[in-house]
Amino acid sequence: MRTLTLALPETYPTPAVKWLGGKSNLIDQLVPLLPTDVRSRRWFEPFAGGAALFFRLLPTRAVLSDTCADLIGLYEVLQMGPNESFLSTCRALSTVESNTRPTFGHIRKQFNEHTEQHAIERAAWFLYLNRACFNGLHRVNSKGEFNAPFGDSPLNRPSKKNFDFNNLAQCGLALASAELHCEGFEGVLARAQAGDVVYFDPPYLGTFTGYSGKFGIDEHHRLRDVFRIFDERGCIVVLSTNDDPVMRLLYEEFDCTVVQAGRSVGSRGVSRGSVDELVIRGKSR
Repeated sequence: MRTLTLALPETYPTPAVKWLGGKSNLIDQLVPLLPTDVRSRRWFEPFAGGAALFFRLLPTRAVLSDTCADLIGLYEVLQMGPNESFLSTCRALSTVESNTRPTFGHIRKQFNEHTEQHAIERAAWFLYLNRACFNGLHRVNSKGEFNAPFGDSPLNRPSKKNFDFNNLAQCGLALASAELHCEGFEGVLARAQAGDVVYFDPPYLGTFTGYSGKFGIDEHHRLRDVFRIFDERGCIVVLSTNDDPVMRLLYEEFDCTVVQAGRSVGSRGVSRGSVDELVIRGKSR
């Protein structure tokens, strides 16, 4: 049987949010490691985050999930299509007057104190905080309150250009056909079937995710077991992680490819640069 290969789109949206560990700078290295007919298959991204690969590939069918309820909430609002209430709130937050530490502190306080706020306004607050905080770091404290600091660099501050309303509309169009879930990575076990593509992009080993606690060795063992189940099920399963001896040992039975990932978390150049990252692929291809 001949396999249908869909060409990658010439134009595509960029991620709606900045996200720690996002794969925007790795896309050109990751795409060649995926099936050539990836866009015609059902695409699963259980650690959605900024969903850079989803927005690059624009698969015809997709299931995105994440444990961050506010992230999924934003995607649901964008999915509904242009919404004047959402856009007007974003416009108000994209003014020069909003690019200040006091305004950031006020919105962060509103966001934390009014957790039952209407989904549309809360999504706009979430997007503003993502644009205005340090490096798009979504971090919460033990009470579940967003506590990332204000981004001092002008590049981190909201503006009409940084909000990019046209890109948000394009993201909404891309999300229109996607299925969204607020759940952990094991939730996809009940959804993905043979022939589907499952892409895992978990936090690095021992990394504090900022909103769901620390992703340690126990979580990585569970994830490896899920990876193995999908491979045996006949899914095309791919995982990105840091090039770490423990990770190599965990996935020693699978194919590993080293790619170069940019790192931009540090506030000084010495803590930035490129690092080796592993792309692990199952045996079913």
